[in-house]
Amino acid sequence: MHTQATVRVGPLTNIPHILQFIGYEPESILAASGFELAQFEDPDNRVSFLAASKLLARCVEVTQCRHFGLLLGKHANPSHLGIAGFLLSSAPNVGWALASLIKYLDLHDTGGMITLTTTANTTLFGYVINEPQVEAAEQIYDLSMVIACNIMRSLCGEQWNPDEVLLTYRKPGDVTPFKVFFRAPIRFNSQDSALVFDKGWLNYEIPTADPLLQRH
Repeated sequence: MHTQATVRVGPLTNIPHILQFIGYEPESILAASGFELAQFEDPDNRVSFLAASKLLARCVEVTQCRHFGLLLGKHANPSHLGIAGFLLSSAPNVGWALASLIKYLDLHDTGGMITLTTTANTTLFGYVINEPQVEAAEQIYDLSMVIACNIMRSLCGEQWNPDEVLLTYRKPGDVTPFKVFFRAPIRFNSQDSALVFDKGWLNYEIPTADPLLQRH
């Protein structure tokens, strides 16, 4: 029996703000998808992963903003992932931090999974949607990759950039917002959605490492 996947509101809390920013009244758009404004006030609220995907699809349909997920991700930081996100900054190095995130992501999101694949010289830090019948998959992958990049910049410094960004869908008409944010080449129609970077970054020691806090 399939159990319906859920996700914490965390990374979605700024949906009302973004709708207002680009000139739309959020209450009616949320209501049309079965949501209330109050649900986005507490990042720990859990909602259906499928319902959240339908809301993202509705936001794109109404606003015609094809990079809505990217805008949403830009306002999300590791703390929006709850406990899984708070673990990151106390880890001894990037590899340990990402392994912890993989282990505990289900405390935040049960509709997808993080992937971490390392070859001879390269690491792919990606995300895969597991929930069937999801809408707005492109927006979810954009949101996930932007959050992944924010995570890496929070651990390695704001000047960190991936070597390449992989996205599974076809190239949109305007790629400028993606190039401006990622500061890296974007490869569309890829098999995976992932950030590509030198595997040496996995050994990068995190300045805020706190073994006692990590153990707690």
